[in-house]
Amino acid sequence: MRSLFIKTKGSRWKKLFGVPVALTFLAILFLLINQNFRDTFISTLPQVWQESLISAESHKTVVEQVPLLTMATQPAPAPLDVTPFVRDEALPRPTPEGLGLDAQIPAFLNRWAASWSAKNLVDYFSAYDQQFQPEGRKTILAWKKEREEKILSKSKISVQISDPVIIQTDPKGISVRFNQIYQAEIHGGDKFQSATPKVLIVKQVDNDLKIIREYTP
Repeated sequence: MRSLFIKTKGSRWKKLFGVPVALTFLAILFLLINQNFRDTFISTLPQVWQESLISAESHKTVVEQVPLLTMATQPAPAPLDVTPFVRDEALPRPTPEGLGLDAQIPAFLNRWAASWSAKNLVDYFSAYDQQFQPEGRKTILAWKKEREEKILSKSKISVQISDPVIIQTDPKGISVRFNQIYQAEIHGGDKFQSATPKVLIVKQVDNDLKIIREYTP
């Protein structure tokens, strides 16, 4: 009978201590879940414990969640304007081959007269074909030397072209007649002026015009 009494007494003490512990745990859990009650509970704790709990809460990272519906409905950014920039050098340019003779001939004559007036021997001689036939049975080298001396002996030259007319076109070349107005000033101060008709026979070489004959009719 004694052993039975002791066992019964031990079970009674366990029940007495177990119930308050469970109730206390539930109360603490409820206080932690409920904000108002949790604050009240924290205020009853010692000052050191309160500071520890507040410090731990202040270091929590809050992540803002954006609803997926809001993200999906946002408009897509407008595409950038990537139109390539085209430089002027890349644009097609008209070539002498694409122009008619009525436009080619005057332009060629004006370039030839301008190079002569500027005493630009390189551009002046480049207007003549390698097979150019000088008048008077001269060789092309002798003719070039003579022309160079005459041009450089002048301090000032002015050559103008007027009334160019195509008088004949055949496989041998294009015959062009015009009036040549020539003015020159010699280094000593003397001046010379003339207006004479002239004929050039030109042909197309590599999409350009070249003089193959030159004479005064």
